[in-house]
Parts: sequence; C-alpha cells; structure tokens
Amino acid sequence: MPPQRELLPALTPLRFPAALIVFVVHAWMMFKGADPLTFTLPHYHLAAAVQFFFLLSGFILTYNYLNEFRAPTRRGVWNFYVARLARVYPVHLIAMLVAVPYTVAMFVRPGAVHDSWLYVLAHLTLTNGFVPEASPGVLMFNASAWSLSAEVFMYLMFPLLVPLIASGSFGRRALWTVVFLAPWAVAVTGLLSGYAMPSWLSPYRFPPVRMADFVFGVLLGAAWRNRTAADGPARFGTARELFAVGTLCVWAWVMIRLTEGSKYLWLMSWSGVYLVPFVLCLRAFARGEGLLSRVLTTKVPVYLGEISFALYMLHAPVFGILVRWGHRIGFPSWEWPAQWALAAAITFTLAALCYHLYEIPLRDRLRKALSIKKPKPPEAPPVAPVEEPPPEVRRAA
Repeated sequence: MPPQRELLPALTPLRFPAALIVFVVHAWMMFKGADPLTFTLPHYHLAAAVQFFFLLSGFILTYNYLNEFRAPTRRGVWNFYVARLARVYPVHLIAMLVAVPYTVAMFVRPGAVHDSWLYVLAHLTLTNGFVPEASPGVLMFNASAWSLSAEVFMYLMFPLLVPLIASGSFGRRALWTVVFLAPWAVAVTGLLSGYAMPSWLSPYRFPPVRMADFVFGVLLGAAWRNRTAADGPARFGTARELFAVGTLCVWAWVMIRLTEGSKYLWLMSWSGVYLVPFVLCLRAFARGEGLLSRVLTTKVPVYLGEISFALYMLHAPVFGILVRWGHRIGFPSWEWPAQWALAAAITFTLAALCYHLYEIPLRDRLRKALSIKKPKPPEAPPVAPVEEPPPEVRRAA
C-alpha cells in the first residue's frame, strides 16, 4: 500500500515560529557581545522549540507512512530513506560550505581544535550530534546541525518504530515504547538525582536521548490516524486552537516563574516539560478547522513554513560570518535592532534563494534518480483472434 499523502496544511506553517525562536535565541547569544541587551531571554525554555520540531516530525511521518510501515518492505524503506536524504542533506551540505570560512578563521588557523578532520567527517556523515558538548570543536561549521544529526538518527529508526510501537498488541507496543524511551528516562532521572553525566553524553544533543520527542510524535501520529469522528464537532475548532495556544503561553509563563534561578533550569530545554502544550497544539491544528488554521494556511505563513528549514540551517553560519568579519562594516558597534535587521535580511534572502534554486530542484532530482520504481504489472498474454467460420459452415448452421 502506498504511503498516505494527505496533507495537514495548518502544520507546515508551524515550523516557522519554532525556527524563528531558535533564530532569536542564537542572535541574542552571538550579537550581545560586551553590551548586554536591555532584556534577558529565558533561552532554556525557548530552546524547547527544537523539541517541537522532533515531535512534529514524528507526527507527520507516522501520519503519512503508518500503513506502509506496519509491514515494511525493502523498497518502501529504501524509498523512505532516499526521500529523507533528499530532503535534508543538500541544505545541510550548503550550510556547511557557507560556514567553512568562519570555521577556518575561528578554529583551524588559530589551532583551537586538533584533529579537525574528525569534525569534518562528523558533519559530513551527520553524526555530529554524538560529538560531546564540551569538545573544543563542537561549534565548528554549523552548530545548529546537531539537531539535524538527531533527526537523521530518528529517520533511521523510524521503520523500526512504526511496527514496534504503533502496531500489534498493547503489551508489545508498551514494552517497545519503554525500550526506546529508556535513554531519555535515564538521563532525566540521573540529572534529577544529582548524577554527573559522563563527558561524552550531552543529553540536550545526544540523539538517543532526543529520540523521546520523536517517539511521542510517532505515538500521537498513530493515534491521530486511528481517531474516530467522536473527537468533537468542527464548530469548536477555533475554541480548541485558542485553548491550545493559550495553554502553551500560560504553561511557559508558569514554568519560567517556577524555574527562575533553579539548578534544574537546563532540563526545560530537552526533558519534555513542554510536551503537554505541544501535543495540544498539534491536535488542534492538525484538524485545521478553526480561525487560526485558516490564517495559517494563507500564502505568507505557508511560504514561511516552507523556507523555515533553510532558514534554520543557514542562520548560524551567517551569524558566525558576521561575528568574525562584521567589524569591517562596524557591525559590533551597531544597536542590536540594526544588527538583527541585517542578520535577518541576509538569512531570509539566502533561505528563499536556497529553497527555490537549490533545495527543491535537487530534492526532486535525487528522489527521481535514487528511488526504486514500483514494478510494472506483467502484461496479459495476447488474446488469439477468433476466426470467422467459412461461409458454407455458417449457411449450414
């Protein structure tokens, strides 16, 4: 059975606010310099936007591939991997190339990092999410690409996740869900109990730990595909969407107040604290029945959602270049609104150009070239023509 391709139009635009939050946090961190901004950002809480990326990815992929991957075939798995590779790797590669001058100037030439080729290899193979956060080369190339490394790890696991946690008996699904959530559970309980993590394990970046967000997305996507009409009438769509967004805002405000100055503040960025409001938002906007969904599915929000991946991947290399060479135009002395305006103008322009001229054309070519085509059904044998009996036989009859 071919994968489900029905669109969830109100979900694509949700990628943009999540990407924009990451953009703002990184701009604040890299441009504030010696003159701190006049406000502070609860960046540990805002970093939970990456959790929403992983959750949304698991939800959409399960919604699209649930039927096919309940009994995966080699052709289906291969084509899935090709589609994911074509979707993410070209943009990752061009973002890495954009970051080469910054990386050479800041890390390689000063000798700040030894064995640079190991980091090059890690980025090329998208295993950079396994690089320890304390490593001197963790910020080489595109620092934001750690999340893409985690995402690729989730893609590799996806053909196993669906048949194990989204199919079969409840006991079997529960057992395998616990297995896949174990790295995350161990990391959370370890930090809460005061256990010092080993130097090679950075829970915020470590793909097996971050897979928990994706697993919850898979479970939610499977439940959404199996839902019934009893989920509630469509006339309450706007109320559901407003309730979900309001819950997210109130939840964030409460968490910020509760964790201010707490030693557990770091947990806000990756431990799943924001899972409940994120799930409410996904369920509300997946229905696409309310006023907010109708606004989101207009041209501008949809377009911003489409270019958000390129925006997310390109912003850190652009910021690195501005930090390294911006002094030539007096960039460090500019007021922060001017700094952000220039960074946004460059990044959004590059993201739009990348999307139209590079990301989409190359994605389509790779999928066409590498996908295994569906075998054609054997042609039916030709039917022998029926010969007319001779005239004398017809007259005798």
